[in-house]
Amino acid sequence: MQRYLSLIACVFLLASCTTKEKLTVLTDQREAPQNTTVAALSKTLEPMEISLRENIVNANLERSLLQRVNNGEADMAIVKNDIRPDESLSNIRTIMPLFPDVFVMLYRNKENETAKTLLANGRVFMIIDKDEERPIMERFIKSLHCSPQHVTHIYHENAENALAQAAAQADVILMLSSLNNPHLATLLNDNSTFQLYNPDPDGTKIDGFHLQYPQAMSYTIPTGIFDGYPEMPIKTFALYDILVCNKNMEPETVYDINEYIHNARARLAQDNFEFATLQDEFNPQTFAFPAHNGTIAYLNRNQPSFWERYAEVVGLAASIIAVLAGTISRYYSRWKQRRKDRIDEYYLRVMTLGDRAHQTGATHEQLEEMLIELQHIRTHAFKLLVAERIAADDAFIIFQLLLQSTVQYVESRAEKLDSVIPIPDMEIEGKEMLEYG
Repeated sequence: MQRYLSLIACVFLLASCTTKEKLTVLTDQREAPQNTTVAALSKTLEPMEISLRENIVNANLERSLLQRVNNGEADMAIVKNDIRPDESLSNIRTIMPLFPDVFVMLYRNKENETAKTLLANGRVFMIIDKDEERPIMERFIKSLHCSPQHVTHIYHENAENALAQAAAQADVILMLSSLNNPHLATLLNDNSTFQLYNPDPDGTKIDGFHLQYPQAMSYTIPTGIFDGYPEMPIKTFALYDILVCNKNMEPETVYDINEYIHNARARLAQDNFEFATLQDEFNPQTFAFPAHNGTIAYLNRNQPSFWERYAEVVGLAASIIAVLAGTISRYYSRWKQRRKDRIDEYYLRVMTLGDRAHQTGATHEQLEEMLIELQHIRTHAFKLLVAERIAADDAFIIFQLLLQSTVQYVESRAEKLDSVIPIPDMEIEGKEMLEYG
């Protein structure tokens, strides 16, 4: 029975190890399922055992997608970087920027009509994907000192080909477009009915607009990107599609998502050239939501560590510290040696006095002088001890014992000399008495 239970446990363990992590990604894309960005990313993340499931949301607001990710109802979402965040979206974090959606202005070819006059007085159609785009495009038109009089708004989700619907009636079309928009390429190649307008050839207005709206980043539409159009580069701004997630997603997972997608950039670009615009180094401060911790770790992967960045400074500091340590050690050794030499001097002086005291011919007066000198040695030694010029170590204790024993010996010799009473020589005294008699 126990063997069967172990077998079942192993089966469940293997099943849990091979199960892919399934993550839901909210989008508003209306492409064929096999051609979507999510499908391409999911294939790239297969080695991570991650499967992405796309959930298409038809809504006029990016906030509706973000709110679901914020509340944990979905794992990730692809949205435009055009929203103003607030406390209601405090759980949203940026994983990475994907593709730029560039602002384009198309105007109909009319004799004696310029793009600016058509923009001011003609029929203007603004194609909108989400409502958050509208105020940004309107503010940019206003920065060109132009106020359109006749504006019609068309939503992508309400028309299979919103661009074709607008082209049937419009004099000017305003929109945010991906760089691989086939409908835009078709319109530009349709007998040159519409042309792309370059609203800011030198880019100064775009730069000023970016300062006001950091999320609207300066972008140059390259020549020929739309099936041979434009014929000259166009200075404009772009709002990036960004991949966002809930802040509770594991940092390791987010780090690996960044790494796998950026490493597969060249292969992904073979199917959709927009993947070639992926940036593995970007400024997180230009995006509406703060970067996820896993993304920050990925961005910092190539930055030198503290030791690498300050290796020369650390090396110089280490050399200086080594020199200082050597100098201090040398002076400390010399200082200790001088302290030892001083106590050695007192050793020698006490031992010399002890040798003199042991001499048989030492008189009482000499012994008294020795005691006085020993007292002076004791006084000087303790003064040096108080001044910390001699250490209170074993050597000093031995010195005290030697000094004390020498003093006791000298005192004992002096006491013996004091106790000796001279006895007259009787034979000599008798002779002297006989001679006297």
